[in-house]
Amino acid sequence: MQFWPKDENPMLDERSARFHGRVMKGDLATLDYVFDQGNRDINVARATNYVTWDYDKDMWCEVDHLMLTFYIKARTTDTREYLEDKINRDVVTLIKGPCYYKSAKVYCTIDMHHPEDESIYDIIKVPKGKRPAPYCVEGKEGDITYHVTLHIQEANPMDLIVYDEEDRGDYFDLHGNNLEKKVKETA
Repeated sequence: MQFWPKDENPMLDERSARFHGRVMKGDLATLDYVFDQGNRDINVARATNYVTWDYDKDMWCEVDHLMLTFYIKARTTDTREYLEDKINRDVVTLIKGPCYYKSAKVYCTIDMHHPEDESIYDIIKVPKGKRPAPYCVEGKEGDITYHVTLHIQEANPMDLIVYDEEDRGDYFDLHGNNLEKKVKETA
């Protein structure tokens, strides 16, 4: 987060957001359930800054907003809540490593209704020995591929006030849920 006095006009300089987007792209590739090859790579869809007024410091405040798209490997039995929570918590762990932001909102959307790949077993429900050769569908029984849009938004002071509650933490989702709690419990 960068701050400017009231009389200075903050010019948007998106180099820091673009740098964080490139580093996050590399970090996401380290997760074992994220694809990063061929036509299924990790894309930085948006890396921008926006300027808000920080009433506490009486200064302009510039914050980053990253949007990345990628594909994940999952099981057909996984629920949306489980996958979103897993992705959000893993991203918070990645953010805290090099300490991108002191506080951030992390949330993702998963296109569960239109999977990219689904196992032929789950589509036609035919035993493996009696299946025809797969035609444009790959994967083992129970495997499925989803498209994910991930948002990482640096939390400005107003976000912190709106979501300020006990045990909220510095990294949270859109509902204000603490994304560090389970990380702390397992550590």
